[in-house]
Amino acid sequence: MSDPGLYLVPGARSCAPFAKTASSMNNGGDQTVSRCQVRGPMSDPPCAFVIASFVVACCARVPRMPTAGESAAALSVLVEPGGKGFNVALGLHRLGIAVAGILATGNDAFGDMATKALSDFGLPGIRVLEKDGSTGTGVGISDEAGDNRVAIGLGANLLLAKEDMARGLYGASLVIGQFETCDEVLIEAFSMARSSGVETVLNPSPFRAISGRLLGLVSTLIVNEVEAEQFGRQSGLDVGNGAEGYGALADVVLSSGPGTLIVTCGDRGLIAFRRSHPPCRVPAFSVPCVDPLGAGDAFTAAFCASLLRGEDFEDCLRAGSASGAFCVQRHGVIQGLPTTADLSTLLDQHKAQVRRR
Repeated sequence: MSDPGLYLVPGARSCAPFAKTASSMNNGGDQTVSRCQVRGPMSDPPCAFVIASFVVACCARVPRMPTAGESAAALSVLVEPGGKGFNVALGLHRLGIAVAGILATGNDAFGDMATKALSDFGLPGIRVLEKDGSTGTGVGISDEAGDNRVAIGLGANLLLAKEDMARGLYGASLVIGQFETCDEVLIEAFSMARSSGVETVLNPSPFRAISGRLLGLVSTLIVNEVEAEQFGRQSGLDVGNGAEGYGALADVVLSSGPGTLIVTCGDRGLIAFRRSHPPCRVPAFSVPCVDPLGAGDAFTAAFCASLLRGEDFEDCLRAGSASGAFCVQRHGVIQGLPTTADLSTLLDQHKAQVRRR
């Protein structure tokens, strides 16, 4: 009989069961078995199901952003496994959360990179489906001022279909999605979750128009300033980058299904809106920015990990903010996703700084 923690289906690549190996320990993951047994939304320990994505990410760091037509010499170039869903799943695992999920790769050499990465980083609960197409790829450029540009070829990520969700959510306590997969998969997974009383989190990036049907299935919507402005235009609002504009957007969002809207604002911190609660502001951590790529994924992972542990809402926001701050101090996303110890150290340092002021 196959190990129920692997969730295999015909045509899916398999990952070796997670064990406390030297390889997994060197990758900085907490030694929590990354698989979800079938259980309810209040299960202990909690489990997250990630509607994941995989992208072979090429990240270049430059002194300044090149102008149109200019070729720039990079300070460094890094190629690593990535994709918003992959990043969030790995971030959750490093913070001690059991993770299940699904992602698609193409039938090419880059697809093997996904299988190896999931095995190396201790994520056997992520089911990999090989599709007839190309594996996702992406190029990111960041400069020393903290600015960044990203272009993504989503490839096989968009070939996931709602039928691929037939095996369900494996008793997850929280379901997390992003826009590197198509709407029908998100709607199918979120419908399963909400019908079972399980909350959902959506980061609509890279942004596209959000359908009313999908938005109605979202519990928490997480956007950055650019995505907030794009969603505002979709809703006929001039959001700008101030609390008043975000408040108007929150009125639209919170009347359409979600109970929470979080807008992350980089070095200006974040603002969160919840039904029947006043807006909550969390200042940014004061840290040097080396590479902003992946900070949003780091935020989502830590916020969701804290949410799953039942922490106070403001503590969840602070954990997310700390995780993003940890990430921007390192080049590349993989090295920028903190462990529980990393996050605790940064939060403790921040408390000490606050007390000294």
